[in-house]
Amino acid sequence: MRSISFFIVLLSLSHVHSQDYVPMAVEGATWFISSWGEFVPQAHYALRIEEDTTVNSVIYKKIIRYDFDFSSGDQQVQSSKLFGVIRDDVSSRTVHGFLTGSEVLLNCLDVPPDYLLYDFGLTVGDTLQDCYISDPGHAVIRSDSFEEHFGAPRRTLKSDDYRYSLIEGIGYWPGLFLAAENLISAGKGIAMYDFCIGTLWECGLRTDTEDLTQDIFTVYPNPTQGTLTLSTKADIKELSLLDVMARPCANLDVRHALDLSAHPAGLYLLRAEDKEGRVQVERVVKL
Repeated sequence: MRSISFFIVLLSLSHVHSQDYVPMAVEGATWFISSWGEFVPQAHYALRIEEDTTVNSVIYKKIIRYDFDFSSGDQQVQSSKLFGVIRDDVSSRTVHGFLTGSEVLLNCLDVPPDYLLYDFGLTVGDTLQDCYISDPGHAVIRSDSFEEHFGAPRRTLKSDDYRYSLIEGIGYWPGLFLAAENLISAGKGIAMYDFCIGTLWECGLRTDTEDLTQDIFTVYPNPTQGTLTLSTKADIKELSLLDVMARPCANLDVRHALDLSAHPAGLYLLRAEDKEGRVQVERVVKL
């Protein structure tokens, strides 16, 4: 997998505004989770945000679970399935959705449609309220600050119990939809170990299905001092520039050279979607 340290090196170049909400339902966002020790059954999988879907007239993003073989150190996909759906309500800083079921969800199984999964509108003194919390007495928020997680500063709500650390854009520190109270016991555990926004290939998920890993476009020079050239044979429907937290910066016209001269130096994500529904995200550095 491409190292997340790439984000850390360039972190000083990014511009993060504390008042902005960092969404979770970002296409290409991928949470990597693995078990160790005597955890049964062993689990090595990724939860990944993919295409839109509509349920009861509400638009969500699909959550796809990719199970992979970790024995060789490579993340070779063995199977995938629909895990649930998710959406952000930016105005209230909340995350809603529902899940199809998993052995690690426990109290979050069979939640009703459009369930409130995470509430980032809370602050110091409030109590975390969701299906993960088995002990509300230890879920009172004691601090509300920005901390670095996976190469970027993210708003972090901490309570008396370290397991209930709620990270904006990530979920609880064990990982997206992972039951915090079941994280670790003597000799075994399961937790999130990596986070990535990008294509399957960029995030290190290997698949034998060629069209899942085929590039839609190439872009150069990268890094750039301002102008990018995009090369593609695909019929691009949408091209957009995102910041390091996957927030939109600009919509771009694929027919012209991509001029980033008006944007501050830093790390960006260039996202393209073609008319066949394929999506590719490339990291771009503006010097």
